[in-house]
Amino acid sequence: MNLSRPFKAHCSAIGKILSDPQGKTAKELYLDHIAKVASSKERYASIKNLETKTAIDLREKILFWETQTPLLEANQGRIQLSKTCLGEVHAWMKSLPEFYGRRKGFKSKYTDKGNECEAGSIEYASSHYGWGMVAKNEETKSNDYLIGTADVILAKSVEDIKNSWSEDTFPLFHTEIPIDGYGWQGQGYMELYDKEEFGLVYTLMDSPEHMVEREARHKAWDLGMDDVPADLYDEIKEQMSYSNFADELRIKRFVLKRDRDLMGIVQDRVELINKYINNI
Repeated sequence: MNLSRPFKAHCSAIGKILSDPQGKTAKELYLDHIAKVASSKERYASIKNLETKTAIDLREKILFWETQTPLLEANQGRIQLSKTCLGEVHAWMKSLPEFYGRRKGFKSKYTDKGNECEAGSIEYASSHYGWGMVAKNEETKSNDYLIGTADVILAKSVEDIKNSWSEDTFPLFHTEIPIDGYGWQGQGYMELYDKEEFGLVYTLMDSPEHMVEREARHKAWDLGMDDVPADLYDEIKEQMSYSNFADELRIKRFVLKRDRDLMGIVQDRVELINKYINNI
């Protein structure tokens, strides 16, 4: 299939496209099949009386299995991508002008808070870590197989800002970035912006007033109330405010160093994906 442009992995989706399919690969199934047929033939050859029901049944199974061998052999080179990877690829294809030209974004109260508090989070992180005057990066970078837009670009690092919804989602006790999550995203950003360090910053910011009001209304409805009492509103506002806590409970930065060897894995997968697309 010839498309207007080749597939490139968004840094935020590298982990998805690198996920492996569940179960055995087509090649592994073929090799298992060959081994099964060979061992069955050996067992058949060792039977002294080939007219017994056991021998006849085994011979019929071997003959049937051998009819399956050509198809399994032909399929062993088939491109296999995980459902997670294919979901990302198919969504990207649907967003192209050749199809629907739209790409749906995920939206929730958690992403809403992150978006609305992003500027404040960047300012808070800049002040806390001494970055100086920085602003949200708007420049998208790409190469032959990657595309992405990091939040903050510094002289020696690229930074991504995450605003936690509450203390429940704030990674207070985490010690490192898992490679199967934001680790891959960070490696992609370092490749695109040519930096040796990636910083993943989590912040806990006070929720905007309208979000407090929304949560208070929902809580009042759950309690069977038509209006929001002042004491309930104050309780919800206190639960959604964090500026009174110490910095060590509100901001945390994880650091990841660049590993250029990992990009070869990403490039190979993107090439495989484009091969899959061309074979549709």
